[in-house]
Parts: sequence; C-alpha cells; structure tokens
Amino acid sequence: MSLLFDDYTTISAKPFGEAVKAVKTKAQSYGFTILAVHDLQAIFGAKGFGNEPVTLVEICNEPFGSQMLKFDPQMSLMMPCKIAVYVKGGQTHISALRPRMIGELMPELAAMAAEGDKVMCQIVDEAR
Repeated sequence: MSLLFDDYTTISAKPFGEAVKAVKTKAQSYGFTILAVHDLQAIFGAKGFGNEPVTLVEICNEPFGSQMLKFDPQMSLMMPCKIAVYVKGGQTHISALRPRMIGELMPELAAMAAEGDKVMCQIVDEAR
C-alpha cells in the first residue's frame, strides 16, 4: 500500500507492453469488461510533457457496479475499477486501487467489495 492510496502493487518481470496486455487478458478472464485504456505517456507527450510509460486500464464488473449505483448513484464517482501499468526506476509495475474500502462506506456491499478486492489482487498477481 502506498502512502496516498489503498492500492495493491507488484513489480512485473514482463516488458511494459506485455504487462498491459496481460492485465487486459486477466481482467477479461475474471469476467470484467474493459471500458477504456488510456496511454498517459502519449496523451501528455502530445502536449509536450515527457513521462515514462503509464497506461491506465479501466475495468468494470457489472454486477458489483450495478449494486453500487442502486445504493447511491453518486457512487459512480468511484467507478470504474482501475489498474495502472507503469515504469518506475526502470521496472514495470502493476497497481490496482483496492475496492475493499467501498465495504467500509457501504456495509451492505462489504461482502461483494471484499470479493472484488480479492479478484483485483489476483488479476495483478497473475498479470505480472
């Protein structure tokens, strides 16, 4: 866990591009839909900013997302789930925000949030 976020992060032995592909493949194998893939290095680079490679993969588990929205549509601000693949210090990292905190905010969804948390960590581990 970092100092700023409740995250699950690991270092990958894969090159950056292969790690991005692995994240997408593993997320889909767990029933997640890939909503968007953002190449932040390219986006910022187009505006003249130089950054190391960073790709953000936005994924959705529709049953969990639907329950969040039924509880309170404002929960959409916490959606979708995100997994970042980035290079730091010459190493490829894979990092996911952990959904377990949703259970703290909405006890009614605690069991589902805990299961989502477990799966997000598995995706990160298996993609590395």
